[in-house]
Amino acid sequence: MYILNGRVGKDRVLGKPTSRSISVVDYILCTANILCKVDDFEVSDFCNLFSDIHAPLCLSLTVNGCNDTQGESEVNNDKNVHIGKWKHEKTIEYKNNIDVDKVNELLLNVMSKYDDISSVDQGTVDSIVSDITTVLLSAAKDTFGVFTKNSKNIGREGNFSNKDWFNKECES
Repeated sequence: MYILNGRVGKDRVLGKPTSRSISVVDYILCTANILCKVDDFEVSDFCNLFSDIHAPLCLSLTVNGCNDTQGESEVNNDKNVHIGKWKHEKTIEYKNNIDVDKVNELLLNVMSKYDDISSVDQGTVDSIVSDITTVLLSAAKDTFGVFTKNSKNIGREGNFSNKDWFNKECES
């Protein structure tokens, strides 16, 4: 998920307040698949016709010209496949599972872009972010494991299969 406030369109870098002109309490969230379709975003000026304290949020999306697979991670290709929950006691193992060679390769790639900043465009940034995500997700898979949620159990009350204490004995 991505927060668009302060990052996209006319609101980029500004992060204009959304409530009482002093704080941001209203957000536009989107997935990577939608992010590539965002054309513009802005926080409009407050108008008491629309709200008592909130400024209107204006979002423009482009429907055509977007690659639907952009931004999808390997894990998200199957909606029932998930990485195990974060466990603080595995922090060191997670750090050790980060592929240092890939990180160094990414660092060199970023530094080469810094040397020729005029060649950097949105696609370049998206590619770098995707590569970093892949490295971190890979370490998370190796550390916390990957599991598949059975579609018939998703959303069913009393489903404890994702709890740490739930094991094979509980299924019988």
